Amino acid sequence: MREIEITKRQFQLIRLLINNSEAHPVRYYSDKLNVSSRTIHHDLNHIEILLKDTSLILERKPRVGISIKGHADEKFKLLNQLTQSQTEVNNIPKERQFIILKKLLIEEETLSYQQLSELFMVSKSSISSDFDEIQKMLSSSKTVQLVSNSCGTFVEGNEEEWQKGLIQLNESYAKYKSASASGLERFMMCMKQLYDEKIVTTSFQLIKELGHKQKNPLADYYLINLLNVLIVLTYRAMQQKHHQMSNQNFIYKEVMNLKLYFISKKLLDDLSQQITVYFSEEDRMYFNQYIVANGVQSYVDQQEVVTSEFSKIVQQLIEKMSDSIKIDLSQDVYLYENLLAHFVPMLYRLKTQIVVKNPLLKSIKEEYSVMFSVTWFVMSMLEELYEIELTEDEVGFMMVHFQAALERNARSKKVLIICPTGIGTSELIANRIRRFLPALDIIEVVSLDKLYQNNIDEVDFIITTVPIKKLNRPIIHVSPLMSDVDIRNVSKFYTDVFLKDASIEDAEQEIDFPVLKKWIDERYIYTNQNFASKEEVFDFMTEKLVTDQIVEQEFRESLMQRELMGGTALNSGVAIPHGNPKNLKETKIFLLTNTTAIKWGEKFVHSIVMLCISEKDLKDVRDILNDIYQIVRTKDSVKRYLTGKTKNQLLEMVGGSAID
Repeated sequence: MREIEITKRQFQLIRLLINNSEAHPVRYYSDKLNVSSRTIHHDLNHIEILLKDTSLILERKPRVGISIKGHADEKFKLLNQLTQSQTEVNNIPKERQFIILKKLLIEEETLSYQQLSELFMVSKSSISSDFDEIQKMLSSSKTVQLVSNSCGTFVEGNEEEWQKGLIQLNESYAKYKSASASGLERFMMCMKQLYDEKIVTTSFQLIKELGHKQKNPLADYYLINLLNVLIVLTYRAMQQKHHQMSNQNFIYKEVMNLKLYFISKKLLDDLSQQITVYFSEEDRMYFNQYIVANGVQSYVDQQEVVTSEFSKIVQQLIEKMSDSIKIDLSQDVYLYENLLAHFVPMLYRLKTQIVVKNPLLKSIKEEYSVMFSVTWFVMSMLEELYEIELTEDEVGFMMVHFQAALERNARSKKVLIICPTGIGTSELIANRIRRFLPALDIIEVVSLDKLYQNNIDEVDFIITTVPIKKLNRPIIHVSPLMSDVDIRNVSKFYTDVFLKDASIEDAEQEIDFPVLKKWIDERYIYTNQNFASKEEVFDFMTEKLVTDQIVEQEFRESLMQRELMGGTALNSGVAIPHGNPKNLKETKIFLLTNTTAIKWGEKFVHSIVMLCISEKDLKDVRDILNDIYQIVRTKDSVKRYLTGKTKNQLLEMVGGSAID
């Protein structure tokens, strides 16, 4: 049978024709498939071509109907072949959009609606919807633009924009194709479906070798990002397409002194030797940006690559965090070294607007909401100092290091932790284990590919966030952020150790708010309001605060900037917006309840608790947040403490009093 691609609808039509031994009119099938008779006639023409390589015949009898005639075995054989060979290309709009994107970005074609309609056997309106989705994807970052003229639709942009478009295509395609799995090798296999196999496999080997050379293993998502960039850079270079860059893209002298450029150059030189491709100096400098941004370390002593300025800033961050959580972290050498290694790449990413998605962000915000917010307050000093805008992804990465230090403990038993997500996350798991199982002696973090090189004879048990083959040791599977459920599962291995988590409280227990009452003011409590939007709420709140000289005019803008980082709404139906502390003169908590739900980012909220925490009171930020999260963390707690309450009831709840 000739290789003719058919749509899902055409496949369903063939099945109906084969299953019905008698002829039925076209209207019968159009009703069954919920399409027009014209569409059925169009599909029948396609099916007729398909049947030419078989002994089956599509019979059309006027005023009787249509049917497929032939031996039953031949009909069964046809159905079996179609079922086995049918691809998803024409079945799912997402697949069709990827094919269109490949033609636009990789093959650089100009496409017409008519051409694509005929290729995919779908209507022009479906193709129009495809282009709308493609436009949304491309407009989400600074990349190429869709352009249409009398010749058709094509993409337009400079080389950097073009390569960013390809990088985004690769990310989306790999995510779609590997929804149930991840990892460097899985990404590589997906890329083979888009690019020349030699480009993909050579790039994969070089990035894998780079990862092995690192003193501290790079997380998979960093290696995937580097592989993605390298494949795109190589493919475009083979098309004689090169970058045009100016020195303004390299912000700091310190970056040029990191000696990472020589790593970038050597890697691209090795690639040039293995496959015939030329990289310009601008290509090397462009790739070096991603080497820096993804945390690759040079093979020299770290003291040579870290300036005193960055060392001082990291120490200040540790001091501010120590003050905020009231725990001294200044003597934690491990925290200092890890923050220092993370800080320069993070700063470079924020300066050059290179995005590395934090795969654990949702879990971080849900399970470590207080520490996430504290980390944002602590890091806010960097925005003005370096003229950058923080992102939730980067705040989340930093929070993991602080949380690991917070939970660090002394002695332990022998446990292996397998976690490809990164050193900070692995250490976080290790320290949560130390906290809840204080009898442990030694916890060793190993990467997945090095697991089988370790002697596990003396290992008590293994904790892993990824599937591993069966070993002669107890294995516990946990989530990357070690939830309370995971802790309970681990504790089952120790019948003499019981879980005692002070953060898990009885829902009915009376809770005191010792810190919150200090900052609650009757002037900033409004209940049963009727606002329609987030913007209206911000206008109302900031006008009151500016009038009372609590905040500066710029505070509203910093609120909006924080919202752009990522929504501050919780699943419990409460938003906790907060702006930059430098725009505040006093610390106040502004509480507002609304009679109707307000759309707040991707969620809807009925209550807003605005945090106005000045720089001088950052030392109390964790305690303030702890009190607030006791109130807003679940729908039940919100119902108990906020819903339907009057101003006086709210004041009484936190231990304040009404002002006459």
